[in-house]
Amino acid sequence: MDVPKRLYYVDRSQNLLIDLQPGPQLLKGKDLEGFLRWRNDGRGDFGRLERQQLALKGLFEQMKQPQNLIRLPALITAAGQALETDLGPMELGGLVTAMGTTELKASSLRAVPFDADGISYLDTSGRRTRALAPIQVTPTVGVFASCSDQISRVSERTTRPQRSPTLPQRSSLTLVARV
Repeated sequence: MDVPKRLYYVDRSQNLLIDLQPGPQLLKGKDLEGFLRWRNDGRGDFGRLERQQLALKGLFEQMKQPQNLIRLPALITAAGQALETDLGPMELGGLVTAMGTTELKASSLRAVPFDADGISYLDTSGRRTRALAPIQVTPTVGVFASCSDQISRVSERTTRPQRSPTLPQRSSLTLVARV
């Protein structure tokens, strides 16, 4: 992971210390968690989403290494209940096999941040945006993207919650890769 700049933050109420120096490094445990949680860069959740995207790309690249691909079934087994999937063993095996030649692709959906009743939202309905970036989703494709005034799109399955009378409709998205 290439930490773009020094990330320093102390929150005594959560017993949290984030102190990362800039530059390429292997982040594990609390350091990785701090990198993913840190959002004191003036970009708030958008900055945090970009760091999460960097971490996912790094993880994906590491998992593509042959020595790690052969360890993936044991890792999935060890993850046990913490891993939530509707894929069966054969489908997971196919994904593991495909990872070696898979390239992560990105796409994005324009969104405008706004607050309503003290809660932050991203409007993708067009009421606050002029145009949406074209997004194509097929059964084997999911994407994630940069978050500068955009929402990360990260799933082949889009769920739509009940429409609130005062808020635009929202989508929930998860990560998959082109297979």
